[in-house]
Formats: sequence, C-alpha cells, structure tokens
Amino acid sequence: MSSQSHRLMFTVAAIFNWVIGLGLLLDARLVLGLMGVSPLPAEPTFVRIVGGLVFLFGFWYYQAGSDLRGVASAIWLSAVAKIMVFTLGMFDVVMGDISWPWALPVSADLVFALLFMKALRSLDRE
Repeated sequence: MSSQSHRLMFTVAAIFNWVIGLGLLLDARLVLGLMGVSPLPAEPTFVRIVGGLVFLFGFWYYQAGSDLRGVASAIWLSAVAKIMVFTLGMFDVVMGDISWPWALPVSADLVFALLFMKALRSLDRE
C-alpha cells in the first residue's frame, strides 16, 4: 500500500468511527433504530461508554494516516479490537440475540481490521 492509500484508508476509518461513535454517544436508540437493529439497547450508560471509545479510536486512525509507524502499536490493538467486535457481533446475530442489520457495521470492522494489518505488514517491507 502506498502512503497515499494509507492516508485515505485511515481517514475513512476515522470518519466511520466518528460517525458510529457520535451516534452511540448522542442517541443510540435513534441511530440503531434507523439501521433496523433490534432489540434496541437497554443500558444507555454502557452504550455511551462504548460510543466514546469508538469515537476516540477514530483519532488513532486519523493520526495513522500521516504517521502509521508512530501509532503502529495502537493500530495493532485496534485491529484486534475490530476482530473482536466482528466475532462477538456476528455471534449475537447468529444466535438471534440481535437482528441481521447489525452484521453490516461489524463486517465493516472486519474489513478495516484486515486492511490495518495489511498496512502494518507493509511497514516491515519498507
């Protein structure tokens, strides 16, 4: 991946996290309802905490666009976290604990995790 590709990918990842994070922070029931996700969360404090963390991770991604080497360990942690979100989210979808539209954002996390790992591996080749 070129540095320009890294910048674009990490900027898109940052925006994705900022949008999802702000949505969970400000009105999770509205955002998830618009996505068709059910049941809606019953623990607003927990959802806001998760939204805040999702939002904060976006700043690492934005910084990675210009200094991937400088935040490489944070991006590895982020990739692992995104794989965890995908795995747990899909488990809940398959078990019927949450509706299938939830598979869309958690699948995006898997795609970003794989792209993050590819970008980090390219640092070893430089």
